[in-house]
Amino acid sequence: MRQLQDYDVVVGSRYVPQGQLDEKWGKGRVFLSAWANLYARTILGIRVHDATAGFKAWRRDTLMDRPGANPL
Repeated sequence: MRQLQDYDVVVGSRYVPQGQLDEKWGKGRVFLSAWANLYARTILGIRVHDATAGFKAWRRDTLMDRPGANPL
């Protein structure tokens, strides 16, 4: 979360140094995750290596500055 001071969005990933997979994942789940990321990179033409990352933190002002944002 400290990174939000310098960046508009921070994405948590399993595939970075100090990242880890859920210990309960079997080989099939690990394969599915790797395949899904390869598929997403290929189809979407993106360079992100963890397109299925589940954790994202956005700075509030970044979201509020986008067109059509509704202030709370």
